[in-house]
Amino acid sequence: MNKKIYQRYLETSVYTYVGMYKEFVLSLPDDIPSIGMLVCDQITHPSMYFTEPSPYLEDTYFGKFASYPKHRFKNEDELYITAVAMIAGILRLDETGFTKGRDVTKRITVSCRQASVLFSAILKAKGIPCRSRAGFMDFGDAGESYMEHWVNEYWDFNKNRWVLADVDGYYEYEQRFGYSQFEFTAPEVCNCLRSMAWYEKKYVK
Repeated sequence: MNKKIYQRYLETSVYTYVGMYKEFVLSLPDDIPSIGMLVCDQITHPSMYFTEPSPYLEDTYFGKFASYPKHRFKNEDELYITAVAMIAGILRLDETGFTKGRDVTKRITVSCRQASVLFSAILKAKGIPCRSRAGFMDFGDAGESYMEHWVNEYWDFNKNRWVLADVDGYYEYEQRFGYSQFEFTAPEVCNCLRSMAWYEKKYVK
């Protein structure tokens, strides 16, 4: 990749700047699948509180959704807009760090946009070019409806190309992180990328 472009995707914004948490972020694992799984383990997607609880997901990942504190919002997107805010919120709930297998009482409840921003921030801080991307995705609805969805692309220096990753925490992640570098080829994610490409071609000059 052209060095000028490479540097562009290492730059941060107010959203992806980790600030005082730089040392903490650098202490996280360096391999990208482990980072992705850790991000998933710190968050719960708001949709989980508005659908019938899955006993499998509760037993395997989240604990009982009914234990989620009643005083907390079931969508905290507006509380955690930046990477710094998200890291602070996660550590406030459990100061031991980014831990595996947190139950819902110790997770922040944010959607795919926030998950994508946090993942981008961590990779940028570690010197890995990364970008958040948004599009529309069919979540197994046979094309009847499409919803906004945010994912990431990071630069793989060995393959010399962008690799797609999805770190949203709304379902079991083994299916996503079982791939080498958890690269996505699923049709619904490819459709999400196509919608991004159409938008960029039409509106982004």
